[in-house]
Amino acid sequence: MKSLKKLLFLTSFFCFLSCRFIDAGSFSGWNTIVFPISPKKLDVAVDKLFKEYPNYAMPDKWKNYGEDWIKQGYIRNKIFIFYFESAPEEMYYISLVDAGYTEHPEYVRIAIRGVEIGNGYWKENKEYSDKEKKRIEDRFKNEIVSKLEIYVKAKSYIQK
Repeated sequence: MKSLKKLLFLTSFFCFLSCRFIDAGSFSGWNTIVFPISPKKLDVAVDKLFKEYPNYAMPDKWKNYGEDWIKQGYIRNKIFIFYFESAPEEMYYISLVDAGYTEHPEYVRIAIRGVEIGNGYWKENKEYSDKEKKRIEDRFKNEIVSKLEIYVKAKSYIQK
């Protein structure tokens, strides 16, 4: 019975997220970053990043904000969550822009979808000032994207 309740909760939670986060139109405004690599190669690079920098992994105190549904494989390889401990403490919900629609073997497009600050609410782009949006995008570029570029041996670019 307990596992059935958990399954129902996770299924409902995933349905909520798929309606709210995965569609590129619902979270417009964040930069779309293009890597000239396959989605599989990006996934390998993200795994390597988490092994080399475990501080980017979701901390225990925020585990209830999404780790279970990722670990159980509901949307693995389509979503990544990066945690930043230094001020401001926050997590970034990153997804493949084309998640669920297409998968191109020669490039992958990713974008920030939401930002969690430890209160159980993933804030959208439109909820931030231009200054805060730039801070978030710069942090993601400088701390995550730059490392991924090294791992994949390819330069990313912002889709215009």
